Amino acid sequence: GGSLVISSRIEKGNMVIISVQDNGPGISEERLRYIQHELEMMGSRSVPASSQDEEHVKDLFGLRNVLGRMKLYYGREADLTVHSVAGEGTTVTISIPLERCKEFNL
Repeated sequence: GGSLVISSRIEKGNMVIISVQDNGPGISEERLRYIQHELEMMGSRSVPASSQDEEHVKDLFGLRNVLGRMKLYYGREADLTVHSVAGEGTTVTISIPLERCKEFNL
């Protein structure tokens, strides 16, 4: 079987970093570039654009949903990144401001 590692840390004294890493097949470079681009585009606005076509909106729905909610709850500094190496695995990392976590008693 595979493995899944979930870790957390405080970085730079003000950000909570939570990473989920697996040792699965990974994501192809082309697909990873697409995912990273879409997350960067969404990261530049506080909520997802609604003018996109239906198929585009369905793609990456879960990641878009998570990032959108993170930005609503934790502010613009909240972030979600995906890194992957084909054949080695994938790491998804979320970053949220420590101060906002304290406000929500996390």
